[in-house]
Amino acid sequence: MALPLFSIITVTHNAANTLEDSILSVIKQDSRLYEYIVIDGGSSDQTLDIVKKYQDSISYWCSEKDNGIYDAMNKGIDVSSGEWILFLGSDDRLKDGVLAKIASILSEDADLVYGNVVFNNGKAYISTFNLKTFLHNTVHHQSAFYNKRLFADFKYDDSLKIMSDYELNLRLFLNKRKRTKVDIDISECNTNGASSAIALSLQETNLIRSRYFNRRTASLLNALLKIKYFIQYDLLRKI
Repeated sequence: MALPLFSIITVTHNAANTLEDSILSVIKQDSRLYEYIVIDGGSSDQTLDIVKKYQDSISYWCSEKDNGIYDAMNKGIDVSSGEWILFLGSDDRLKDGVLAKIASILSEDADLVYGNVVFNNGKAYISTFNLKTFLHNTVHHQSAFYNKRLFADFKYDDSLKIMSDYELNLRLFLNKRKRTKVDIDISECNTNGASSAIALSLQETNLIRSRYFNRRTASLLNALLKIKYFIQYDLLRKI
């Protein structure tokens, strides 16, 4: 039996209000292209009822206590068999037919294929890979298809809460790994506006960057990011 082209991984915890729409957005795709993996962190609401309702369309699922979102993502990677991995949040949805669109333009030598996401408030996030990647994460996780081979020597740092995906993107940029940008909306994501975890985002971004730059460069980038956050969120408060 041929291996699936894509492994779609959803990690979830107490997401009964949104998970069904996420699942439906996956199973509406061409079933020949993907396997679907759901990693639940031991939900206490009706999340598992929803998972079981669609378990015939889910390739693998489990429910057990974990060490947060990145621990759950690593578990999903470990059981995946697709050539490409995309992480879909439990309150996000794949755009109709997007897997077929991406399948038609994949390059075997690429390590990352990425597009854009749209938010439920009508705004969009245009992912990029450029010098700004030195400063902060510039690729939205729900827009990125990662080649499975990347995870042979990388696992997400589960001691981090919200920014571990930045480390993988920074490594890709620093090592000049091949990536392909497509002008396609990959998923629709929920948003609550400006992040309520700005301080944590800044802290974790700086920590990750310190692993790859000398102290002087890291300090300069830390200061620039702090200024950027101050300006950005101060302006948002005035809107």
